[in-house]
This record gives sequence, structure tokens and C-alpha cells, in this order.
Amino acid sequence: MKILNWIYLLLPFALNGLGAQSLPPGSVVLTTVYATSTANGSDVLNLFDQNPRTIWQAHPSAGPGEGILIRFAVPTTLTGLEAIGTDGAFDPEGGLMDLSFDGKTIYQNVIGQKLDLTGATDGPVHELYIRITHTNLEKPLKPEVGPWFQPANLPPIGFKSLRLFGDKGQELQLVAPKAQNGTVKVSSSLTPAYAYGAERLFDANLGLAWVEGNPKNAGVAETLDITFDQPVRISALQCWNGYQRTPESFEDNARLKAFEFGLEGAVAKTYLLKDERNAQHIALAAPLSGTHFQLSIKQVYPGKKYTDLALSELVFYDGDRPFFLRAASSKTKDLETRAAKTPLKTILNRGCRASSGSLKQDFNQIFTLRGDGTFDFQIIATTIDESETIQIAAGHWELIEATPNFAKVKITGSLQSTVNWMDQPKPEKTTVRTFSELLSIDQNSLRGQKIVQTIPLK
Repeated sequence: MKILNWIYLLLPFALNGLGAQSLPPGSVVLTTVYATSTANGSDVLNLFDQNPRTIWQAHPSAGPGEGILIRFAVPTTLTGLEAIGTDGAFDPEGGLMDLSFDGKTIYQNVIGQKLDLTGATDGPVHELYIRITHTNLEKPLKPEVGPWFQPANLPPIGFKSLRLFGDKGQELQLVAPKAQNGTVKVSSSLTPAYAYGAERLFDANLGLAWVEGNPKNAGVAETLDITFDQPVRISALQCWNGYQRTPESFEDNARLKAFEFGLEGAVAKTYLLKDERNAQHIALAAPLSGTHFQLSIKQVYPGKKYTDLALSELVFYDGDRPFFLRAASSKTKDLETRAAKTPLKTILNRGCRASSGSLKQDFNQIFTLRGDGTFDFQIIATTIDESETIQIAAGHWELIEATPNFAKVKITGSLQSTVNWMDQPKPEKTTVRTFSELLSIDQNSLRGQKIVQTIPLK
């Protein structure tokens, strides 16, 4: 017992004496990595662990529409990319994926080939998004009728390796953030909790955010209590302030201005954030080591439309190495259970590719409604005047009405619309805005009101 007591007494001193984690020369640090869905045991971080036997796979029933987003700590020049699909999930000649670099998209790239990206970007990139659009194994619900679902007897779609190449053609040594298990408790959250709860601070998805839910204030005096399962050392924080979903969402909601951060029960230091959408790196006055930390909000920037304060993402640093809190949440389980008792069970987590058209316009859409409360879709509309409109949306959904034969769902998120004029000397036009839409789902179809086209379910 005496030996154990000495160990416990020495542990805090050992932690405080730890040096900052250093990285091998030439490493390319990723601040966040996000996958739209994940199968158990197949986390997207597996693609960066230097182990060729580990893979990323999406939800077992998922099809087209799934993807991966990575953010670079420092803007990085990319000249090549190679994504190798998991065994049996794609056509032997390869599926197709779209690549987006800071919002600029290159469509219909073959999965499994090394792609030459020389000149594909306008310079070093902050963010890369890889979206799977076709497995080329999808099957129609019935011959010549959409939607096209991924067959249930196939393994989940995913990648078993992802390689990026830099300005001299060299393979980049990518260092992903570490996941540290723990919990986070907040003094309040806007409802529904699966959409606005504290876990959204650590999901790497800037389209979602923690939003405080106290009607008596605009976030001042709200607190976040962060507990790690194992002791950690924090030398800096990186924050994405406000609701990052769109510029409109950022301005409409309150943002964080001044906050205190420190070990729970100890004297905390005060730090300031700028009123801007860029990622902000905040070095602590001195590194902190322990398991229990608290962030307290002292001042806010007021929103133009709402008093609710939003904070989109929070990453910790130990020296040069980023890490994040992996906080388990059961809040989405209730949503998935409710949805499974409605016609939503036909499409939930599956993702589908559907087509429709007329003499004037053809629609191709990929729509995914996930059990974790998120959604996304891509619609490509080609018109008779040889214009092409590409609409990409992502966000969260709420189950408004639920019966065994009918469900009404509200989707809310960001909508990016890009218009291309084929073979015409007109510039591409892109707009981004916040949107919401009601979807009606019965045994026969899913129907939108404005943007989402009807998807037959029988």
C-alpha cells in the first residue's frame, strides 16, 4: 500500500513534467477528421494509424452519399490522391467519388486509381471532402425504377487506405488527432439534444453545434464540464466559434467572446475569441494536466436573430499534437428507435440513389437519412437549355410526426447551389444558405416540398 500511495502522490508531478508531444519531421497534421457514418470497430481514424489491416467502413446498410472530410492544421498543397475501397464493396473496375477542396468540387473520380491533382486546386487547401457517389453495384428497387439501394449482402462501403501526395509528388505523412474517451456535461442545451447537445462539440462536423438552451440569458455563465477517462495534458485549444453551418447561421446566433478555462476546482484563466468563422488557436497561459476541466462563458457577441449561443467545435492540443474528447451519447438511440417504428425503416441509414425527369429537366439525387440525426443529399438537375444545377445539403433532422404508416420529418441545414452552363461562356455561380424543408414518408414514397424530389419506396 505504501508503494501505491507514493505512485498516486507522484502522478500529478509526473504529468506536469511531461514535455509537449513532438511529431516526426515532415508530418502533416490534421486538426479534425470526420466520417458521415461508421461501422462498429471501423473508425475513420484507422486510415491514419499506419496499420494496413485497419479500415474505415460506413454504416453496414449505407450506400452512396457517405464520405470523409479532413482539415489540415496548415494549408497543404495536394498533387495526388489514392483511395482504395474495401473488399467487395465496389465494382471491380471501381466506384465513383467526388472530391471537394475548400468547396471547389471535381466530380466523378474513380475509386482505386491514383488521381493526378496537379492544377486541380487554386493553391494549398484547408479542407478536403471525399464523397462516394456510386458503387456501381447498386440495384434498383424493381427493374428500371428507383431508388437504387446498396444490396444487403455486400460488405459495408469504405476505404482500406487513403494516400495523399504533396507538392513534390511525395506521399504525405498524415497525423490525425487522437481520440481520448471521456464525458462532457453542460449547464444547458437547446432541444432536441441529439441535434444541439454538447457531444456536437467533438464530432468534427462544422455543420452541427452545441447550442445552449437557457432562455434567461444569451450564454453568459453557462459551463462545460469536461472529464477524460485518463489524465491528459492540454497546452492549447482550437475553437470554431458560433454556428459555422453558413455565414447566415453564424451571424444569427450569439458567439463566444470571453471564457475561463482551467482544471475543475482550481483558479482559471480568461481567454478571448475573435468574432470570426476561421478556426482560432488559443495557447493556454501554462499547460494543464489532469482529467477534469471546466470552461465557463463570461462574455458573448450577440446574434442578429437569436439569443442562443452556439459553439461548433473544440479541439485540444498537447504540444503539436491535436486530440479530442470521444464522448459516448445515447441520445440518438431514442430517435432511431422511434423512426424504426415508421415507414422510415425502409431508408434509415441506407442511403439511396434515385432518378426522375421530364421533357424539360432530368433529376439525379442521392439522399441519406441517418439514425444519428444527420442527413445529406446531392441533387443534379440538367435542363433542356443545357444548364446544370448541383445542390448539396447537410444538417440534422427531427421526427415531427410518427405512426406505423406515416412519418413527417423536418430537415434543417446548409444548402450549396452551383449552376453550370454547358458549352456556354457563362461563369459558374455558387450560393450557400441555410434552409429547412418538411418531408412526408409513407409506405409508398418519400416526398419533399421544395427541393427533395419524390423517392418511390415500392
